[in-house]
Amino acid sequence: MVILPLLVLVFDVDIHYAMGASLVSMIAISSGAAAAYVKKGYSNVRVGMFLEIATMFGALFEAFMVAKVSTPAIGIIFGVVLLLGFSLMFVAGALSGRLGIGSGAFKVLAMDHAMSIPFKVSTTTSNFMIGVTAAASAGIYLRRGYVEPGLAMPVMLGVLAGSLVGVRVMVTAETIWLRRIFGMVIVASALEMIYGAATGKL
Repeated sequence: MVILPLLVLVFDVDIHYAMGASLVSMIAISSGAAAAYVKKGYSNVRVGMFLEIATMFGALFEAFMVAKVSTPAIGIIFGVVLLLGFSLMFVAGALSGRLGIGSGAFKVLAMDHAMSIPFKVSTTTSNFMIGVTAAASAGIYLRRGYVEPGLAMPVMLGVLAGSLVGVRVMVTAETIWLRRIFGMVIVASALEMIYGAATGKL
């Protein structure tokens, strides 16, 4: 939800290649930070594995469909769904395939609000899940030529480094501040993508 708007609107990267880089970076995040969360006992592995079945099928379905959707439409969908906060895991996976993201934001909203799972457990379990969801979509993006190594590798390394720092912050941070920051980032990303799509910057 941060990488895609940043690459498209700030660095002027084609949205499909930005999606490919975003998915690769999500795999790296899940491989790095999620392992630490599981080790510390924050992630609910049973919930994550069960819910991942639905998101994986959603991701595969929409990754196949992404080439049929226009760039402005993708931007508007990305922004609108962040503001609505979808709570179904199939939809989270579908959005991963459609928008080229790990759909972590939607999973957190689903677990936190719909399933009443504690916020820190929701975020860490989501982190554990996004790698599988992203990998399911990334394979299709790679086959279509949307994963550019020269773009994906620097993004992946930067995001991986940031995620490892985030692990340390997450353990000591107060839940109320995590909720507030999470909400502000979602709203900012949503408005940014909708504005970009509406003004033809995508």
